[in-house]
Amino acid sequence: MKTENSTRSGRIATAVLGFAAMLLVFGCTNADPTPGPGKPLCLGIAYDVSQSVSDAEMPAMTTAQLEQVLDLLKKRGGVMAFGAVDENAFEPLMRAQVVPVKGRLDERARRNQKNVRGLSAFASAVSDKLNRSRNARRTDINGSIRRFMLFFNEPNHMPSSEKVLIFISDGKDTGAWRNSKGIRLADDVSVFSVGVEASLASKLFGSRVTLFESIDAAIRNIDDSSQ
Repeated sequence: MKTENSTRSGRIATAVLGFAAMLLVFGCTNADPTPGPGKPLCLGIAYDVSQSVSDAEMPAMTTAQLEQVLDLLKKRGGVMAFGAVDENAFEPLMRAQVVPVKGRLDERARRNQKNVRGLSAFASAVSDKLNRSRNARRTDINGSIRRFMLFFNEPNHMPSSEKVLIFISDGKDTGAWRNSKGIRLADDVSVFSVGVEASLASKLFGSRVTLFESIDAAIRNIDDSSQ
């Protein structure tokens, strides 16, 4: 019995030490406010769920692609927001944040747990939007851009953040409110557009827009920019 208890105690001690070492390594590598390689991200995804993109057979975003984006957020730190483009796109965005893991060992553990819980809840909520039918009767493009204007203009983003909006849509606004006066993203926001024709993309986003043929290509470009 004594030998069995000693063995069990040894296993527990080994597990505790291993967990502590993991947290220590994680905390040390993220002690700086910019926890990963490259700048922290301030990332938005606008995803069109209207009937028009379904009729045009535009590619749908997958949960695997969402996981790729979340991996980037975990690697670089920062904040991410997701909004569906439907009949009324000027609605609160779904959001996730990866905070720097630093401080005492217990504080690092709490911050790490907060990151994990937040990303898990965010992934679940966004997956529900990705899995819904793309059958919205209108496409409120202006409402979506107005909402992301608020997101990117928030004063609490890290000053060194790379601001990117992935805009997955045909870009054709059929919303009930169509006045586009004053709707323009700030110059420090890069727009990666998937599905919008060049002339319309330029009209919507100016010179900061880059056109991509696929969602995967747009995601890869964010990853490449961190090198």
